Amino acid sequence: MARLLERLGRRPLGAPVRLVFPEAEDDRVVAAAHRLAGDGAVLPLLLADGGRAAGGHARMGLAPGRVELVDEARAREAYLDEAAWITGLTRGAAARLLGRPAYLAAMMVRAGDADGLVAGATAPTGDVLLACQMLLGEAGGTTSSAFVMELPARDTPLVLADCAANPDPGPGELCDIALAAAALGRAVLEDEPRVALLSFSTHGSAVQPQVDKVIEATRLCHQRAPALLVDGELQADAALSPDIARRKLGDPGPVAGRASVLVFPTLDAGNIGYKLLCALAGATAYGVFLQGFARPAVDLSRGATVDEIAGTSLLLAHLIDASRQVRAAPQSL
Repeated sequence: MARLLERLGRRPLGAPVRLVFPEAEDDRVVAAAHRLAGDGAVLPLLLADGGRAAGGHARMGLAPGRVELVDEARAREAYLDEAAWITGLTRGAAARLLGRPAYLAAMMVRAGDADGLVAGATAPTGDVLLACQMLLGEAGGTTSSAFVMELPARDTPLVLADCAANPDPGPGELCDIALAAAALGRAVLEDEPRVALLSFSTHGSAVQPQVDKVIEATRLCHQRAPALLVDGELQADAALSPDIARRKLGDPGPVAGRASVLVFPTLDAGNIGYKLLCALAGATAYGVFLQGFARPAVDLSRGATVDEIAGTSLLLAHLIDASRQVRAAPQSL
């Protein structure tokens, strides 16, 4: 088991977390759900036609009793009126919308019948994002995404954002993405997050509008979160290598050379960067964790392995549990 998951396994959850999986026809999802159900920390809810789900379990030699099977037809009927009211659609149009599993699963989360959504094993990112936007609602700010990456050559994970949602964020949006990624980093890293806003320039080594965007986003981060350890613009090597950071900056400060949260300037850069780490460096990618929505959700890569689906789901469960504990803590006056 990966180091991050081993550490999380030593941190018991306050109560079982109910995660809904709308792609129960996918054998990877079924296998991951059964793995999660083993210790009782996560209650997987597999959303599927009853007969099809039972057939999948039989094909894989699994006992359905370890997970909860949610019948699609009954669930659609239960949420139909509320979905029509939320979206402003007719009942017929809402029924067609809920015929798409990701939307039906999002309604379960919205209704409080599941604590989080794990989708994307077969559905494209755009479909998962639209389901979340329509039915989960937005929490304010910029909706975005982040991966938690575990690399063989590093003792601690990296958080990478935004690798799935925003093609070309402006300075304000980039600041929102950085602050949301820092919050995710704070929940999963063993140290205070050190946020690097990446560019092809390091502290003025190039002058281009694309660099100006990152400089302005960094300024906004300092303004909105003065206590956050954040620096930009930084090239990737200056963000991660202490030697290169000293060579390029002299006095690197608390972030350069030690960054644990990497914020990419465009979706092109972020998506290419995380896939290169997986393909060439043997990285394990957990996520993507969707940020800025009113309720917790994950958009899996369609290439995700059983290990990545199970690990992402376990990590989401711990994030949900941490959020519960914050809400339950007494507030000082």
